[in-house]
Amino acid sequence: MSLPSFPRLSRPLLAAAGLLLLLLCPFAAQIPLPAPGTTQQEDFNLLGTSATASLPAGWRFSAAGDATIRWDDSTNLSATSAQASSGSPTAGGRYNWGQSAADRAPGVMSSSSFPSPSSLLAWFQNTQAVPVAQVDLTFDYERYRTNTTPAAITFHHSADGVNWTAAPAGDSGAFAPGPSAYAFGTPVSTVTRSVSLPGLDLAPGGSLYLRWTFDTGGANSQGLGLDNLSLATTAVPEPAGIALAGGAAALGVAWARRRRRRAAPQRSDPGSLLDTSFFVRRFRAMNVNVRTFLRDFAACKAQARRGRTVRIRDREGEFLFTAVGTRRQLLGSARGKIRFTGDLTQPTLPDEAWKPSL
Repeated sequence: MSLPSFPRLSRPLLAAAGLLLLLLCPFAAQIPLPAPGTTQQEDFNLLGTSATASLPAGWRFSAAGDATIRWDDSTNLSATSAQASSGSPTAGGRYNWGQSAADRAPGVMSSSSFPSPSSLLAWFQNTQAVPVAQVDLTFDYERYRTNTTPAAITFHHSADGVNWTAAPAGDSGAFAPGPSAYAFGTPVSTVTRSVSLPGLDLAPGGSLYLRWTFDTGGANSQGLGLDNLSLATTAVPEPAGIALAGGAAALGVAWARRRRRRAAPQRSDPGSLLDTSFFVRRFRAMNVNVRTFLRDFAACKAQARRGRTVRIRDREGEFLFTAVGTRRQLLGSARGKIRFTGDLTQPTLPDEAWKPSL
């Protein structure tokens, strides 16, 4: 079948539009991280009371019983399969729990046909112009049904959606079993967790994946949900701030050293007055990034005092941290070290040496 004919000028535009769609589609599900100093919240209340409610953009459920979790797994699902705001549900599924039509929480209740575990996943992206050093989160675990099988939720994070790092501070702990009971006006119990994820160094455009894994044990399951997520970020300090902090620390060290003792002559570093490339060529530099330099400043300072150069690298370039040798003074430098035993007013040559010469 022949393709329809388009005006000559429209074909490049159509090709460009198609390419743009291809580029944008993979990123449509990402949730922008909040700017440093602000907070982002997700209360899931837009789920409503539908049994097949769509999760917010950037959220997914793993398949029931899947213990190998990947964000890009084709078996992941973006909607719930059951809802409960009252009554006594027993079917397993991906639940849209709720205290009311306006207060919802996605979660899980397992059964013999809906095995445990199941995970709730979220994908965030740093859309800011600065790297993110740390993410701080708070969220609630809500229990809508108690039952005879023990249950727990564990928390993980990842930079690629494949390799996960456990963050035990976000785990629920054990939900103790008990006789079957429901509560919807107010959940049976609520557990609030606060988690800090430091040392991320999340560059602009970088991703952060979060994972809550519900282990509800199969039959006689408890009904658990996630609610009231709050997320804040902290930016990586700019180089100017780092230089100020390093300068202040160096000034403090110098002031304390001067108060403790009178400065003594020290061996000068032969490269202290040369350009920075001299350090790199002559001395083996200690290479660190900004985060390591700030965290281990005492160690970097000790290396510099031993004559070693610390090279700090970031996205804007390289900076060298060195110790400046104490200046020598000629005047008075030999005080107490030279003794005079003769008469300095007398000639040092014998009389016969004082002869005129041509």
